[in-house]
Amino acid sequence: MTAEIIGIGDELLYGQTLNSNATEIAAKLMSIGIEPRHLTTVGDDAAAMTDALDRAFSRVDIVITTGGLGPTPDDFTQKVVADYFKMPIEHHDDMLADVTAKYARLNRPLPDFARNQALFPTGATRIDNPIGTATGIEIERDGKFLFVLPGVPSEAMIMMDKTIIPKLAAIPQTQVIAFKFIRTIGWGESQIQEKIGVEGLEKIEQTGCGLAFLPKHGMVDLRLTARAESKEAAESNIDAALPILLKATQSIRYAIGNESLIDLIKSELHHRQAWLATAESCTGGAIAAQLTDVPGISTVYRGGVVSYHNDAKIAMLDVPSEILQEFGAVSQETVEAMAEGACHRLNADYSIAVTGIAGPDGGTPEKPVGTVWIGVCMRERYEEGDRFAITAQKFVFPGPRHVHRIRTVNKAFEMLWRML
Repeated sequence: MTAEIIGIGDELLYGQTLNSNATEIAAKLMSIGIEPRHLTTVGDDAAAMTDALDRAFSRVDIVITTGGLGPTPDDFTQKVVADYFKMPIEHHDDMLADVTAKYARLNRPLPDFARNQALFPTGATRIDNPIGTATGIEIERDGKFLFVLPGVPSEAMIMMDKTIIPKLAAIPQTQVIAFKFIRTIGWGESQIQEKIGVEGLEKIEQTGCGLAFLPKHGMVDLRLTARAESKEAAESNIDAALPILLKATQSIRYAIGNESLIDLIKSELHHRQAWLATAESCTGGAIAAQLTDVPGISTVYRGGVVSYHNDAKIAMLDVPSEILQEFGAVSQETVEAMAEGACHRLNADYSIAVTGIAGPDGGTPEKPVGTVWIGVCMRERYEEGDRFAITAQKFVFPGPRHVHRIRTVNKAFEMLWRML
């Protein structure tokens, strides 16, 4: 079965809000073998929404819309859908009671405009919204499905997980889609493609698999995709292609599957019963933020210091002022002192330190914008005192400020992973 996802809202069309719903819904559909063929965005315009529905139903089996189910005047998706299927909209007392109860749980009175949430197209099926007041809509016609969801991502995703995905997963499929991800770091797409070689690419094609390169600022995921009549046949095709990629990516591969680099770092630190600390300047806490996104990271991560100003590097990381005066904040000497200071101050066994010029200003001919020093440190404890093994590298990353920061974070994790 195929699907189209329609995002509704001027804020999406004008680029004022990121359409994260489309990305997450597409991934959920692919996980059960339903292939998204089109992602469409339309504004708050009834004619454009009707046209989008027409086109979608002419080319796919499943249409999922997000947005425009709220109680405000610019939320008229329900009316467009009801008109499209010639369904009358009626008031439902039980829906009003449910909306009233949800407001009461928030200790808020029900505003008059929210009473619109008790309106629903007669003949459609309700999709329960456990955390919001906008009820979703399900309509089936001639073997095709329409699911209408609110635009709030948390609401749309819980409705997908609780109602839509289980329903669609129960429908027999004539085609099964299987994936395998090979996750790499340190090389670009062209380097990996050259390593696989023309012969390797031809062999992969002969297995019936498709190969995609998915770059992410210093990291590249390779995705094998197989389509077959059964799960077993699709997985067999992937198993035939996989050894070619494993051989080509041996020195840069950190995972097969969905495990992240931080997951692997966490596992290795846990195995060693070791603690990690971070010291950041140009990334402003982005490394710490990615670490603390991982559940259970508190078992291996002590914490971090954001030492943006030189005074903070001296006060919080014990970086000698003489080093800063002689070599500058963006230097090998400073990043090494930051890495050692993080281990000392936070009583950690390993540390990551970064300092650089993210831009757009502040560069010099000797240290242009994008210059970054990254250091990773391993602390060895002895009776006579601690020793620190530090690896520091200089990089000059291309691109704008936010790209410099992303690439710095990714490279820092790569260096720690290689040290471990």
